[in-house]
Amino acid sequence: MESDDTIVTWCVGHLVSMSYPDAYDPSLKKWSLGTIPFIPDRYKYQVIDGVKKQFGIVKRILTDPEVGTIYICTDSGREGEYIYRLVAAQAGVRGKKELRVWIDSQTQEEILRGIREAKPSSAYDNLGAAAYLRAQEDYLMGINFSRALTLRYSSAMSRALGTDHTVIAVGRVMTCVLGMVVKREREIRAFVKTPFFRIQAVISSKDRAGGGSFSAQWQVDEKSICYGSPRLYRDSGFLRREDAERLILYLAGEAEADIFSGKTAREEKSGGPAAEMNPSAPAPVDPAMPRQTKTAAQEPPALSPHASAEAGPAANAVTETDPAALPRQESAGAGSCACEVAETDPAALSRQASAEAVPAADAVTKKDSAALSRQASEAAKSAVDAVIEKISRKKEKKNPPLLYNLAELQNDCSRYFKISPDQTLAVAQELYEKKLTTYPRTDARVLTTAVAKEIGKNLRGLSAIPMYRNLLVPVLESGSWKKIGKSRYTDDKAVTDHYAIIPTGEGLKALPSLSRRSQDVYELIARRFISIFYPPAVYDKTAVSVRVRTELFTASLRTCVERGYLDALEYSFFRKKEEENGPGTPPGEAEAPGASVNSPGGDSGEASDAAVPAFLKTARKGTKVLAGPFSIREGETSPPRRYTSGSMILAMENAGQLIEEEELREQIRGSGIGTSATRAEILKKLFNNDYLRLNKKTQVITPSQTGEMIYDTCSCALKPLLDPRLTASWELGLTQVAGGTVTSGEYTQKLNSFITRRTNYIKETDFHRILEQMYAQDASFYPEKTPPKRKKTSAGKTKKHASGGKTAKGGSSN
Repeated sequence: MESDDTIVTWCVGHLVSMSYPDAYDPSLKKWSLGTIPFIPDRYKYQVIDGVKKQFGIVKRILTDPEVGTIYICTDSGREGEYIYRLVAAQAGVRGKKELRVWIDSQTQEEILRGIREAKPSSAYDNLGAAAYLRAQEDYLMGINFSRALTLRYSSAMSRALGTDHTVIAVGRVMTCVLGMVVKREREIRAFVKTPFFRIQAVISSKDRAGGGSFSAQWQVDEKSICYGSPRLYRDSGFLRREDAERLILYLAGEAEADIFSGKTAREEKSGGPAAEMNPSAPAPVDPAMPRQTKTAAQEPPALSPHASAEAGPAANAVTETDPAALPRQESAGAGSCACEVAETDPAALSRQASAEAVPAADAVTKKDSAALSRQASEAAKSAVDAVIEKISRKKEKKNPPLLYNLAELQNDCSRYFKISPDQTLAVAQELYEKKLTTYPRTDARVLTTAVAKEIGKNLRGLSAIPMYRNLLVPVLESGSWKKIGKSRYTDDKAVTDHYAIIPTGEGLKALPSLSRRSQDVYELIARRFISIFYPPAVYDKTAVSVRVRTELFTASLRTCVERGYLDALEYSFFRKKEEENGPGTPPGEAEAPGASVNSPGGDSGEASDAAVPAFLKTARKGTKVLAGPFSIREGETSPPRRYTSGSMILAMENAGQLIEEEELREQIRGSGIGTSATRAEILKKLFNNDYLRLNKKTQVITPSQTGEMIYDTCSCALKPLLDPRLTASWELGLTQVAGGTVTSGEYTQKLNSFITRRTNYIKETDFHRILEQMYAQDASFYPEKTPPKRKKTSAGKTKKHASGGKTAKGGSSN
């Protein structure tokens, strides 16, 4: 596009890429262990075949003698910087005035501001250096590690898979993500469910005429007759139903404190048989308990192939470099074995120890067990005297959540709409290009001070949409939005390249023409944005402890008394779903005033309940109440959850930790795996390679047989690449280069050392015997022998345009 004094052109994604090794030497085209590690002294680049025509157009404009100033309008981030610098270098741009346009939305006002305030390209040299290093890092790891592992172990893997040839493709980020999924899958397979039995009691006023009731859960404390007992599941239940039934007899006054070692009170009176606890009697076989013929000290368990490999040979214990800690010593990073900490499940160990320690006195016959159940069932109907031991009441405020960054948006879209991260990014990019929202590829969840001062424009524009008008009128009329600059939602230090994703208040004419999905995503962004201008939700919270004989029952009750920001989060797509499927609680946060949440102490999760009982409002310590009827709540332990596409994005953002609590996520954010711009594409590549599989209906991620085998291969020969901490440290190192605290030379030295050391290690070691066992074990979980057909993908097929910069404006989307 051209006017009298301006030419606008664009890139089509990447126009230039790094050259393959054979561009340096034709002999390098053939894969050979003798030619790696391959580390060029000077990197070569070439124009991508499919976009040579567009490159020619861009080159002609950028090198035109009449063009004196180039406005660089590529995406405002590391990859956008890389795209332009590659094109400029390949085109031979010299002697031009180069100005960098850095914008957060594509509204006319923001674009004009970006042009007015454009800085010299040299101001972004550190960011450009980080971009080059990121590409070199991925290139070196992909070329050297993929070739080394394929040459060493491809034949063995192909035999196991029944294929002609298998390329073992690995990468700095993708292999780490693969490892997270495989490790989680194996934790799930190894998980053994443990049943448990909890006791609940209905607590009511002694005045039966009124006052209501609530449910409380039994909790062990030092006064309990079960304190320190090996029969317990944690401190709030039993490992066997019979023990819960015995405690109910005690609570109902049908047995005394020796219930676990002698006859019940009823049996004493009737002279009937007792389920006596004779310490010398043999223990019954409990299928829930692991059998052991010898202690661990007598005979250590044999390691499975997987466990053996993860323990690792002594030769594999090599300390690796942490590039984020460049000023520190070499051993600061994670290593082949040093970075793998032997992991155990503390809860599982506790259960096993408890099972081993359960007295051998519980040898009850089926007849005795049935009698005990009948007695407990009758006793459970009782209501006995109890006393409130402790009660506290307080107001609890819950603030609106922070604004969306891309990772949070991808997670919510995965949960609510069951769409993948790359689909979410495509929608967010569409909203950005239609001027409806700000730049999507951001890690920040707050605003800058400058933006906060002008945020009224966004609110006024958004108020033109009928759906949001009533929500925004009080905000605009009161001027409360002016305080946002001094709140937790504004923090200049937490913003690097771009602030959070928010509505611009413009481009609204395009909204009706969007797909239903795009409109829903826009609503997520808009309502989250509006909610930060609302007050916190306020709850009345009552925590109460009730003593029944020597036993403690606890409950926590919470009633929403002021909805506050929750009014802004009444999503229309949930209401529509309710109309279609019938009423139900949407997966949002909506809670109505007066609605109560009752969480019995020690229980996980919160269940809806009636309003807080009236008698609790005036109750105090020492108030006498009634406890009963009693009930036994049966449950079982659950295995870890599989990753979904959304939760994986969050785990990547937080260096491999799936942290569900929002505040804690914000505290550690900043050294994740990959970047907001690349995470979705990394997952997509793993799916396309058939290393991971995605259930499109649930968005649950599982590994494939090939993926597990690659994990096993890396666990033996390239273990550092599986460690999220090390992978995150590389990303942090790039951030430090961009910030100027680490030089390109320092980073390059550490990188080259890592590549050389690890490539040589693969060449010098042989794990074929253990890997053949591991591959066979992997195959047992995948009965299907024919792998699904892989989709052919081309990096140059997705075209994304953004207007850029006689004056030339070059633009591209990342």
